[in-house]
Formats: sequence, structure tokens, C-alpha cells
Amino acid sequence: MRLRVLLVFALSGLASVRLAAQIAAIGSELQVNTYTTSAQAFPSIAADSAGNFIVVWSSNLQEGPFRNVYGQRYDATATPVGSEFPICTYTTDDQDYPVIAMDSAGNFVVAWQDLGASGGIRARRFDAAATPVGEEIVVSSADDVNAVDPAIAMRPTGEFVVVWSSLNADDGDGDNLGVFGQRFDASAAPAGTEFRVNTYTTGEQQRPAISVNSSGDFVVVWESYLQDGDRRGVYAQRYDASGAAQGAETPVNATTAGMQDEAAVTIDEAGRFVVAWKAEQGDSGYGIATRLFDASGALACTTSSLA
Repeated sequence: MRLRVLLVFALSGLASVRLAAQIAAIGSELQVNTYTTSAQAFPSIAADSAGNFIVVWSSNLQEGPFRNVYGQRYDATATPVGSEFPICTYTTDDQDYPVIAMDSAGNFVVAWQDLGASGGIRARRFDAAATPVGEEIVVSSADDVNAVDPAIAMRPTGEFVVVWSSLNADDGDGDNLGVFGQRFDASAAPAGTEFRVNTYTTGEQQRPAISVNSSGDFVVVWESYLQDGDRRGVYAQRYDASGAAQGAETPVNATTAGMQDEAAVTIDEAGRFVVAWKAEQGDSGYGIATRLFDASGALACTTSSLA
């Protein structure tokens, strides 16, 4: 299967975003994976300050009878650098759903879900030449075989945060899935202990997304079942660089009817953040909605529908 890459460039200035009248593609479509037998899926991408980037994905049956994670480096002109390379050292059982984050110098961390008997969320750190730095990291609690849905964000200086959903983390939320996180310093040593993100614990809280700015402030968003009164809604929690929660968890979607889920988030240097999510729109199906919040977590503009 071909794994293709679409590069999207984010424009700065969250409060007043202006889009060019026409966005022109730079070069032709890229086929990322070299190994094409069976399925290659679930890509994730990250870039450094010079425009060099890496794509990671999961590949089926490439290394034995399981799914495993691979990566490919590119320079700023989208020219491949070297060949595709394996991420995981543990290749027994499926390793899947990779996510990647990169610092300004090109060093990067890949996190993924271990679907084997050991389970949980694992990660591995690499330098800018894609040389592994140290062994695989067990991110979630050692006994947490039910950790899923990893997401990762990294500061330009290399510190990073991984978040995930889990049924039975050490600090479990007591009722089905909850959202958890772990901070790491630039050497990939844990910074503090594993923490629970969601305050509301009834039902399922899952599928988190995260963004961090250069100061280390970060925002986590996730979807919560029945918290807004009707199926799924989107919520956010802000943190400072020390990992201390800032204020209470914040409801994101104004429209609560139907499904509001599959959220994404980005934070700017001032701490303002934008959340986008898939929004059910009655008989017309689904669209994409966004909302902008200021650095205090207060709503800065009304919801807009993009599609």
C-alpha cells in the first residue's frame, strides 16, 4: 500500500488568521514507504526549525507476522535522507499507532501503542541523524496493559509530554477510560509522576491531543462521553511548564447535540490556543468546527464551522 504525504503549513497569529488566496503545492506527491507489501497506515509527521521532517507509520507483516513502526527522514526540499528505518526494538506482537514530535535541532521522539501481552505506551528517542539514543521507554504505568491513543508534543529544547487513554492507570479515574500523561526532560527521563488529565470521570474520556509552546506551557484536549448531556463533547485542560494544571477543565464545544469529537489543538507563544474538532450538524452530517481561547482559557471568539 502506498503511504502518501500531504504537507500543511500553519500560519502564525491565532487571533486573526489570514489564508492566502491560493496555496500552491511544492513539488509532486511523495510516496513515503519503500516496503509496499500489505498495509502501511497511521502516519504521523514532525519538522524541525530548518524544515527537515520525518514521517513515521505502522507497517503490516514487514518484520514477521506483526505490525511494527518505521520512519523516513527528509530534508527541507522533501528529498529522502537515507532509507526507511525501524523504530521499535521489541517486535513481538503488534506495535501500532505511532506519533512523533521533534525539537528545533531535529532530535525526535516516537511514541506508539504496544498491542502485545506487555501492552501500554512505549517511546524511543533519536538524534537528528535518526540514530537511537538509549533504549525504548515504557511511558505508561508498567502494569497498564490497557493504555491506548498516544499523543505527543515537544518543546524546541527537547522536553516532551506524552498523553494517552487508559482503563486502569495507576491514578485511574475509577470509571472506564480516562486521559493520563507523563512529562519527560530532554534526556527522556521522567519529569514528575504520571498524572490524570480529566477531572470529570463518569463514562469515557479518551482520544487526547496535545500541544506545547516554547515556554513549556501545554494544553490537552479530549472527548468525553455524556459530560455535555448528549453523546460526546470536547474538553480542554491547560498546564504550565512544571506540569501544574491551570484552572479547571474547560468545555470547548458550544453545540452539544450529537457527536463532538476527534479534537486537535495548537498553542501559540502567548498561551492562546485553538481547538478544532469534528462536529455533528444534524441532517447535514458532520463538519469541522473551531474555537479560539486566550491564555487564561477564556473564550476569545465564537465557534466557526469550516466545512
